[in-house]
Amino acid sequence: MDKQIKISEEYKKGFNLGYSMARELDLKSPIFESGAPIPNSLIPHHDGVVQYLYEQNLIKELSASNSVSTRKMHSKENESNKGMSL
Repeated sequence: MDKQIKISEEYKKGFNLGYSMARELDLKSPIFESGAPIPNSLIPHHDGVVQYLYEQNLIKELSASNSVSTRKMHSKENESNKGMSL
């Protein structure tokens, strides 16, 4: 049983605008402080900004974990290549 979720065009436009704005300005944190009331008309914009920040943090975490695992792999290779010294 699939439910179809309908999203208004107005919300989509606001979300996309918020996402684009965050990308263009290279935001590092949401515009509104957490816990501060957000006007209803700006919720889609805020959601777009938050989505952008989530994706950027996810990308950073993935690249950081990849670099850590790569370093571990190289250090293991170096240890196994030492062999016996004559």
